[in-house]
Amino acid sequence: DSLLETQDIDDLLTELQQLTLAISKQSSPALYEVLQQESWQNLSAVAFSYQMFTYFKFEPDFMQTVLQQDRVEHRLKLIWQALTRAI
Repeated sequence: DSLLETQDIDDLLTELQQLTLAISKQSSPALYEVLQQESWQNLSAVAFSYQMFTYFKFEPDFMQTVLQQDRVEHRLKLIWQALTRAI
């Protein structure tokens, strides 16, 4: 069960990294350069779920909701939903 969860989290993280690259490529070449760096690409799911807000700004209430989630997969799913709505 936890192995499946880990795979799901890894898949979601990969999808989010691709999505952030696609968004930044169109909106901010400087951010796109940052997000291509190995240090960003190799972030753990937990680190990504927090570092995301360093570069992407959302409504404060949404960010608070995400940060209050106990489970990383819940944070990632909320971020994914917000990003896919935004594009």
